[in-house]
Amino acid sequence: MFIWTSFKEWIAPWVEPLSEDPLEAHRERMLNLVLLGLGIPGLAFGLLFAILWGLGMGRAAGIGALAGLVVQPFYFLAYWLGRRGKVQAAAYIPVVTLFLLMVVTNFVLGVGHSSMVGYAIVVVIAGVLLGTRPAVGAVVLSALSYLAAGWAQTHNLLPHAFSAEDTIYLDAVSTFLGLTTIVAFSWISRHEVGGMFRRERELVLQLESHRVALEQRVAERTAELKRRVAQLEAAAQVSREAAGIRDVDVLMETVSRILMERLGASHVNVFLVNDRRTCAVLQASSSMAGKRLVEQGYKQRIGARDVVGYVAETGKPVSVSDTDAEIGLSVIRAFPDTRSEMGLPLVVRGEILGVLDVHSDKVAAFSTEDVEAMQPMADQVALAIENARLLEASQRALRELESLYGKQVREAWRERVEVYRYTGVDVVEESPSAELPLQLGADVETVRGPVVVEEEEGRRLVAPILLRGQKLGAIVLRQEEGVEPWTSEELALLNEIGVQIGLALENARLLEETQRRAEREQMLGEMTARLTRSLDMGTMLRAAVRELAKLPNVTEVAVHVGPPS
Repeated sequence: MFIWTSFKEWIAPWVEPLSEDPLEAHRERMLNLVLLGLGIPGLAFGLLFAILWGLGMGRAAGIGALAGLVVQPFYFLAYWLGRRGKVQAAAYIPVVTLFLLMVVTNFVLGVGHSSMVGYAIVVVIAGVLLGTRPAVGAVVLSALSYLAAGWAQTHNLLPHAFSAEDTIYLDAVSTFLGLTTIVAFSWISRHEVGGMFRRERELVLQLESHRVALEQRVAERTAELKRRVAQLEAAAQVSREAAGIRDVDVLMETVSRILMERLGASHVNVFLVNDRRTCAVLQASSSMAGKRLVEQGYKQRIGARDVVGYVAETGKPVSVSDTDAEIGLSVIRAFPDTRSEMGLPLVVRGEILGVLDVHSDKVAAFSTEDVEAMQPMADQVALAIENARLLEASQRALRELESLYGKQVREAWRERVEVYRYTGVDVVEESPSAELPLQLGADVETVRGPVVVEEEEGRRLVAPILLRGQKLGAIVLRQEEGVEPWTSEELALLNEIGVQIGLALENARLLEETQRRAEREQMLGEMTARLTRSLDMGTMLRAAVRELAKLPNVTEVAVHVGPPS
């Protein structure tokens, strides 16, 4: 066993093919095995009969030695060609060489000798190396060669042919070696066929394994692609919704709901950092459990060893699982079904506004790629929240300004009550009376646009005079009975006229106020100039009294200097 193993190890490098093509490598290996199966027995055969011929065994031994040794160079030539990739041409050499050897031997020895076994070896080799058709051709040629030798011998054309008695030892050894070679080729063929089946089975198993792995990879890629598509759709929908929402609370509720639906998350929360930057307060949540926490004023301390506290402190996105321990962060225990959590900072112009907190009931549900893909969407949410907060602040400031301005307008126009009427000939000014509101219309204080009031003798149209939402007065138009009523275009025109009159009246009032202020400033300047012309106290006081007496609606002026009596 040891000798056989050593022989296999020694001969293996000489037999293994050099070609990388599987089919060509198989043909080269079969060629090498055939040449090995022919060369070793043939060499042994030739050496044995060379020894016997040297010992005087006769001409038959010499022929056997010549037959065994003369073919060896051809076998080496075939091996050399096969090693250089010319396997097809090399395969013909041992077939043709052995066939010619059998033909020569047949005609030298005559029929009825071991050449018949040689022909069988030729057919087997042709079938192994060249295929079925060359093997059939070898059968036909072998039969014809044997018939030709038999015909020549029966017609005394082979005078030197040997009888069976003369070649009994040569025939015995040749038959033994030939049949042994056929058995070896049969074993080689079965071994190679079995090896091919094993390799094919291994290849099939490998292909099946690759197919399963490929299907698994495709499924994983498909799932990953679906997840990416869901993330992109969520980001796109959040962007669309955020663009049209101006209320911060509604915006955060909408964002949490969209992300929960699109990403299949169990909870989506929005935390905002408080003014003192000590904690992140839960402002909106997509789940009922989260909404209850919002009502309770749930908050997370900034810097705490959980996702929200870490992200609110560092501004770095992070994802953890409840089985994670590497980074020392834990999921929020207020949500007991959470197995994975992803925190995304809401950052605008370098300032951390809060944290977008996404939960899942699956372990390791969020990868690093998920965090990177979702962070741009979180930046959009942060910008939308900041814009909504700024809009709310500006609207609040605008309402305060409008309220203050309205108050100033009401105070300025409170004492100015004037009534002008067109009599059909001219415009006359009337003094205000207690019946004025009734004459203008009972709802003049609440009306926001032109109102038509039906009366017994016609109809009355009352349109308010507005100044930035503040009512300065009203325009009253009357129609007699039977006249075509006012159209919607006329009502709209009258409403616009009321607005324009309001602006014009306010401009006139502001001009009057500016002129009065200028007159007061001028009078104050002149008074100051006259007072400073004299250093005598009496003269200064007389000048002050004269100037004060010039004020409108003044009938008496007195100036007291010293403590009151």
